[in-house]
Amino acid sequence: AIYGSWVHYPPTKFRVKDLPKIDFILISHEHSDHFSEQTMSLLNKDIPVYVPHYKTGRFAQRVKNLGFNNVFSSNSEEIINLTDDIKLIFFGTSLWNDSSIYIQLGNFKILDVNDAGFNWNIPKLVGDIDLVCSAFSFGASAYPLNWTHLDTTSKNEIMKIKNHGMLKMLKQIITLCNAKYLLPFANFNELGPVNLRNIAKLQIKNTPRTISDYFKNQDIQILEMFPGESWDGLSAKFFKRPDRETFFDRTN
Repeated sequence: AIYGSWVHYPPTKFRVKDLPKIDFILISHEHSDHFSEQTMSLLNKDIPVYVPHYKTGRFAQRVKNLGFNNVFSSNSEEIINLTDDIKLIFFGTSLWNDSSIYIQLGNFKILDVNDAGFNWNIPKLVGDIDLVCSAFSFGASAYPLNWTHLDTTSKNEIMKIKNHGMLKMLKQIITLCNAKYLLPFANFNELGPVNLRNIAKLQIKNTPRTISDYFKNQDIQILEMFPGESWDGLSAKFFKRPDRETFFDRTN
């Protein structure tokens, strides 16, 4: 994603062909780390696709241009009944053409904030949330690492402040939504090209463990998982990769 600068990290062997039968495709917004035209081109074009509506109408048209036959563009805060017991709502945010996704599966409520910021109407429209999914680290920006007038000390301080800001934002969202579970996700990427490795080494990131430590004395269960891992909500069991502790060690 992002003009070929991002790679999936930690690496995953999971491929599109490994997916089960898909009933619906929900896409929060058209940034390239959320809407991959290459991935979409490999999927069955008869699967219904739901996207948020923006004034330009461009997003839905881009999906149609890939050959999808059933593309639905919905306004922010509009309730969509996918089935009798599955509801979908896109919540627009103040960020540029971003949206979060609310999914209600029976009585279980999921809010996928991803990296879109927060819509303050969410608590009053849907009430308490069971599971909040959110980005957990600052990083989807060239700032401050590519700013040549800043020295390394200044860049480090900015990254530390922004990462701490992510923690405070997560705490605020959890409090407002009275959430039971938090899934830190959407930041599993690394700068891939060789000519960006020196920049990558300077990046300061939160990790899923950072989130667990930050919330360890609070009434919220952190689902600390890497891509390829899973959690069974009924049995409360995790299924984790054996090599997980090495991935955020820079020397590794």
